[in-house]
Amino acid sequence: SPGPVLIHCHAGRDRTGMIASMLLALANVEPDAIADFYERGFRGAGSHRGHGLGYDADSGQWRLADDREWAPDELTEALADRRTALLQWLRGTDIVKYLRDASMHTGQILKLQRMFD
Repeated sequence: SPGPVLIHCHAGRDRTGMIASMLLALANVEPDAIADFYERGFRGAGSHRGHGLGYDADSGQWRLADDREWAPDELTEALADRRTALLQWLRGTDIVKYLRDASMHTGQILKLQRMFD
């Protein structure tokens, strides 16, 4: 796109958060700053837990997502878990290779990187 692009999903935490994280990584933003940005977005998406289906790791089943509001301590714990996972992913993933493996062409990746120069 020659102009601004909006990426979004219902809550802006999962798919959108990963896309934004990859774009920031392509712009050479430090992983801790990306995690800070993700956390602000997560908090800004509201206090609801989710939407649609959610995977219950305890039962190993998909179920309707819990839409109750987060209690402050639950939100802090959820963010700590997500931050750890995001930082591990960012530090352990070659974003350019990841995008190439997902069938993105080198020219497209370079175009994204040049946006941040």
